[in-house]
Amino acid sequence: MLDANIERLVDEYGDYAKPKLTRLLKTLKIDKIYSRAEGDRLFYNDVDNGGVERSVIDLLGGYGSTLLGHHHPEIVAELRQFLDEKCPVHAQASVRVYSGILGKKINELVRLEQPSAPHYYTHLCSTGTEAVEAAIKHALFEYHNRRESYVFTLGSLHGKIRARNATAPELPVIAAYIEQVKNSEPVVIALRGAYHGKTAASLQVTGNPAFRKMYSQSAIAVEFVDPWSEPSYANILERFELKAPAAELGRWNRIAAVIYEPIQGEGGVEPLPKPFVSWLRNSVGEKRIPRISDEIQTGTFRTGAFLAGSKFDFSPEYFLLGKSLGGGFGKISALCVSQPNYQEDFSVIHSSTFAEDEVASRLAIRTLNILTRGEVLEKAQRFSKRISEGVAKIQRECPGLIREVRGEGFLLGIEFDFTGKKTPTANLLRMIHDAGYASYLVMSALLNRFDVRVAVTLSRPEVIRIEPSAWISDADTDQFIHALSEVCRWIRDRKMLRMTSHLWKQPLTEADLEFQSPVCRRIDEEEAAGLPTISFSSHTIDLDHLVLIDPMFGFIPVEERKRFLRKYTESEQPVVYHEQIVWGQEGQDGKRAGVKLYLIGTMKTTEFFENSLRSGDFKAIRFVRDMVDFSRDFDSKLVGLGQYTSIVSENGYGVEDMGVPCTTGNSLTAGLAFLALKKALFQKGVSLRDIRVGVVGAAGNICNVVAQLLGDEAKALTLITRDDPDSLVRMRAAAGQIFANSSMRSENVTFSSNLEDLKECSAVLIGTNTAKQIITPEVLAQGATVVDLSVPSNVDPRVFVERPDVRCIQGGLAKLPEATRIHTAILPLPPGQLYACLAETITLGLNGRMEPFSLGPLSKNKVQEIIQLAERVGITLGSLIPLSHTGARR
Repeated sequence: MLDANIERLVDEYGDYAKPKLTRLLKTLKIDKIYSRAEGDRLFYNDVDNGGVERSVIDLLGGYGSTLLGHHHPEIVAELRQFLDEKCPVHAQASVRVYSGILGKKINELVRLEQPSAPHYYTHLCSTGTEAVEAAIKHALFEYHNRRESYVFTLGSLHGKIRARNATAPELPVIAAYIEQVKNSEPVVIALRGAYHGKTAASLQVTGNPAFRKMYSQSAIAVEFVDPWSEPSYANILERFELKAPAAELGRWNRIAAVIYEPIQGEGGVEPLPKPFVSWLRNSVGEKRIPRISDEIQTGTFRTGAFLAGSKFDFSPEYFLLGKSLGGGFGKISALCVSQPNYQEDFSVIHSSTFAEDEVASRLAIRTLNILTRGEVLEKAQRFSKRISEGVAKIQRECPGLIREVRGEGFLLGIEFDFTGKKTPTANLLRMIHDAGYASYLVMSALLNRFDVRVAVTLSRPEVIRIEPSAWISDADTDQFIHALSEVCRWIRDRKMLRMTSHLWKQPLTEADLEFQSPVCRRIDEEEAAGLPTISFSSHTIDLDHLVLIDPMFGFIPVEERKRFLRKYTESEQPVVYHEQIVWGQEGQDGKRAGVKLYLIGTMKTTEFFENSLRSGDFKAIRFVRDMVDFSRDFDSKLVGLGQYTSIVSENGYGVEDMGVPCTTGNSLTAGLAFLALKKALFQKGVSLRDIRVGVVGAAGNICNVVAQLLGDEAKALTLITRDDPDSLVRMRAAAGQIFANSSMRSENVTFSSNLEDLKECSAVLIGTNTAKQIITPEVLAQGATVVDLSVPSNVDPRVFVERPDVRCIQGGLAKLPEATRIHTAILPLPPGQLYACLAETITLGLNGRMEPFSLGPLSKNKVQEIIQLAERVGITLGSLIPLSHTGARR
């Protein structure tokens, strides 16, 4: 029996088995420990309700392995009989009787559906991915043997010609062709969107690049085609054909096999389109290229028929079975190869300790016997019809939310549209969708609120898949449809708090649950036609900023928000915060430039980026690179790097190689910070030439160039940096830039690591890469003017209370042209105002300057140039907003 401490058992799974998966399961509250199972039901003890046992409808179906349901009585009886008889499990190097019986049964079932099918040899394996490995291995072995025979034939012909005429002109041509064939490398054709498993060779033919990125170089050459795009595959057979110098020599094709799924399971439950099936049947078949039909998920009556591909009107040279073959107990899969293609030596060179074990083979035989007398086809058709009708009703009630339901029998996929393009969607849900977790949230709500368990397809996360047993009841099917319709209504009405309420420990009232989250705004594609796209990368500032992303977080206590962010952001991907068209001011010709702007972000906070920077773990820079890569989904011509995305990427150098120009925004930030300080002092009647200015973070990129600008006008400077060797080295380099690029004399500059020295400064400019509130009331001069560029602010809130004589201004702000604004609450600024780093990206976009303008160290010339470019399109210095108005930790 398991330990009663369920939470501890969950933690141990994370600590000793799968840490990242466990964190995701806990975040979505699908970290259940199922204690027993029967039929289409799983049972777990609900720790949130006193440990009471709850029953769950299992539509995940063991990833398709429980077509008979859990603990089918005949399978249990077979297993008990096997144990009672004390049959051998591992009797290698002997005649495995049940393997032969199973192979015969498989051949019989194939011929019932395809009477003209060839004889198949069945090679048993333990898992689906092992069957794929074996199929690819056999196909390469077959390729090698065919090539060897062909080369022998060519060599014989060459010898006969040479015997007749040793100087025949065709001899060197044939010899060269023989060498070309000898050295030809085999190619496997696979499909985009395919999923064939997660071992090395299986991954090579799996369509999702994220799954195979660790195998950037492989011994297996794989060519991917798009089955929904005929030009993708129409001429591919000819492309890999070696043309012989004479027609009678034939042609050699480098393609060793074409592997496909009749219905792509993890690819979104997508049946293959008819034109591609015709190409497989005719073009590939005529050239006698082996076709590997991966029926690991679709076979064994999952769709109602024994093989889903039987309706394709051709018999593949190979087919694979797995999943349901073992009746939910046996770990068994099968590679079936037609007699003309089978290489007899393969049965010797490919073996496995656990393959052909007697217990799995007996369970598979009993499984097939049960399914062949269970009217499975009729049950499959009834189930899929009931689901389709239920989804159609939901589509009428919630238009635009569900794209379609597809698949066959007991393998169905329901595809959602969380993008907000066709129906109003909560912006938070769209962001969760961008991160790849929207369907997982649906999955979580169905499980925790309605006791229904479904799955999400791995390569198409907008699709939930349904794989029940063949004995699923009408009542359970109706319960799923009811649960799905309720969740869809919550999505339609943007009730994100209700949809996520099971994730929070905080009790919520019925009135709270009716809160509607802000709608996702989408670009009008007709209005945007012809406009270039730019993107801007940023991140959540802190826990309070989360409320600006969606006010529903205001209902959640701070500690709960912190817990959510800690778990959620560990697996988060870049998202779109906001999108809109931004117009510049009219030019002299009466026309306005415009751009499509995408704000790309993350719920990872400043703390994450700062900690990663300090520790040097590269997590933050990897994420920034992901953000830049994500911008390509929108065909961005320029990417701006805001907040810490600029800092951790070494002022943009860390993303310079990514094929899209990036700018840090630092030039305009520096220029507007300088102008803001001058304007604030002018309003007080103070001139720079009469005062000492303190610069905190003077060794940094932005503050260094601002210090150069100040060096031409200020009376004196106090440059503050941290007291550590690295900062002091950078300060010496920064000082050299100030003296080289301004009129400031060295005797008028004080270098310090003591903030107390700011007491001598009438004005202070702050720009650090720390989130700490280091500027306290005690370190500021009487009547000082403070311009803070740091986000979150480095100014202690006590300054606003204890030092009314001090004016603290948020620096680095710009103003858009009249009547133009960024329509999102995510930027905590008054209408028309925006951060200068974002303004620089927009400025460059409106001016058609898609270039890495601010990359690496800044220069005064660049600062002056970007100010002029901004003014040309109507972007100017923003309002001097007191820090107390936006919050010291904005």
